[in-house]
Amino acid sequence: MKVLLINPPALNTIVANNPPLIDEGRGINPPLGLLYLASSLREKGIDTEVLDTQVERLDYEELARVLEGKKFDVVGITCMTLTLLDVLETIKVVKEINPHCKIVLGGPHPHIYPQETLNIQGVDYVVLGEGEIVFPQLLLCISEGRSPEKIPGIGWKENGKPRVNPFPGYIE
Repeated sequence: MKVLLINPPALNTIVANNPPLIDEGRGINPPLGLLYLASSLREKGIDTEVLDTQVERLDYEELARVLEGKKFDVVGITCMTLTLLDVLETIKVVKEINPHCKIVLGGPHPHIYPQETLNIQGVDYVVLGEGEIVFPQLLLCISEGRSPEKIPGIGWKENGKPRVNPFPGYIE
């Protein structure tokens, strides 16, 4: 199984009415959650790539060029509410190039709004909380064509309707 983890572009961020000091000093932060997840997947022998479009300063056309000719079984995208518009556009780009891959969203937005996130076109699964334990279990279910109904902290669509298993708690 081939997995790509994407930190989406930040071209259309939803901004709050923050003091200038906060917005001016925001900068680019490493996608630590994706990096931890990638490390966990690689330890289990899962072929995993990370694409940080913000560090690479990719727009959507450039993202499409990077993805062209590559095939991934699963694409995981980190999603915060402030990057939701960029996540939606990233999903479109990924699905245009690789229409059969499964899209999994993780991060604060799907954790807080799992049902709503599953209703987004193109989203197949959501991961609540940290994915280091449950994401590999989800990948196994996907590769075997099984339902993730027994995996805590996973959301998916069943007969077109969102289903979400209870959050198992954070890793200690």
